[in-house]
Amino acid sequence: DVVDYEQLIANAPATPDARRGGDALAGLFYTGGTTGDPKGVMLSHAAMVTSWLGAVASGYLFEPRRETRYLHAAPMFHLADLAAWGAATLLGGTHVMVPRFDPAAVLEAIQRQRVTDVALVPTMLQALVDHPDLATYDLSSLRAILYGASPIPQALLERAAIALPQASFTQAYGMTELAPIATMLGPEDHTK
Repeated sequence: DVVDYEQLIANAPATPDARRGGDALAGLFYTGGTTGDPKGVMLSHAAMVTSWLGAVASGYLFEPRRETRYLHAAPMFHLADLAAWGAATLLGGTHVMVPRFDPAAVLEAIQRQRVTDVALVPTMLQALVDHPDLATYDLSSLRAILYGASPIPQALLERAAIALPQASFTQAYGMTELAPIATMLGPEDHTK
């Protein structure tokens, strides 16, 4: 009694475009902020698209001059990954998914799908750099690594730059209320 997915789509009635945008509510995102108590933050379409455009305009990620293949290694419920999704989508990029963060699965996805961009928290970057088979993967397609959400030890950043010499590093700082990008330290800030 299983119905084929494609058949379900073909038989579904068309859904009219809701024509939402601008200041209309796009989503309600939760943040603990400094208190740890969950608070809902209402974000408009305009706020989110403005953040995505800012990420693209920085030139640090998702370069318009090359094909973008973004790996979703972070949880998609987090606004940082949603912002990366939006920025990559604006440029017509390809989205590569892994079901959850697993260092071997991430390395395999980068190699197999020729991933160009990824966002990681420092703990994830540490797990990749420490993976015993790191050197056996072809990671030459990886051009940009965005990291944030917590401080990164200088030693880890140096090890990651040696392990992934073709990739540039950008540190992002954001908050839910800003949809979410506030500021970024670009690759040039990592080589001084």
